[in-house]
Amino acid sequence: MGLRGRWGGRAAIALCVGAGVWLLVTALRDGWGRADPVASVFGSVAGLAALVLALRAIPAPRPPVPRPVPPEVPEWWVDRDEADAVVRAVRRRTRRWRSGGSVAITAGLHGAGGFGKTTLAKYVAAQRSVQRRFPGGVHLVTIGRDVRGPAAVAAKVAEETRLITGDTVETGSDPERAGNHLGSLLAQRPRTLLVIDDVWEHEQLAPFLRGAPHSCVRLVTTRKT
Repeated sequence: MGLRGRWGGRAAIALCVGAGVWLLVTALRDGWGRADPVASVFGSVAGLAALVLALRAIPAPRPPVPRPVPPEVPEWWVDRDEADAVVRAVRRRTRRWRSGGSVAITAGLHGAGGFGKTTLAKYVAAQRSVQRRFPGGVHLVTIGRDVRGPAAVAAKVAEETRLITGDTVETGSDPERAGNHLGSLLAQRPRTLLVIDDVWEHEQLAPFLRGAPHSCVRLVTTRKT
């Protein structure tokens, strides 16, 4: 409960206590016949005031974060077996390991520049079967070679956190802290797919892999294995 909620609750309690004391003193001094007509009016006013204070203490709901529009697939796209394999991989249910734990599947597309990794990832993300599988949304996160250093990576994670969840909490310049925060938010959402495109270094990717093992699947494109 926030500060307004605490003070609103205290004010409502104080108002009710004051009404009770006033009625008790009036009844003892002048008799209940004198206090009774005023009691109903005063009680109604106190009840309405308490209701208003309680309603003001309720925080305003956050506006819903709209689902991202599916990426566009070029008209020249030609379907191929690799695309169907990736679609099956990201739609597959969470695997159960012998230890009893579970982890959401992470698929990777790697190869030299110009091989069509990004286009393939966008094709997968645009498929209706994939969109239906992830009610939390299919989100495209583009990294790029220029996102280097802890501060830049943390800023990128914070930017994507805002776009994906609407959360604006400041997490500083620590990529691990920013990644943990994003992971905790993803764990509270319906099943979500992150398409993490154009990764150049492991340090860029690591924060996006943290948390939400049951509710978030990651599809990564990179030039490195």
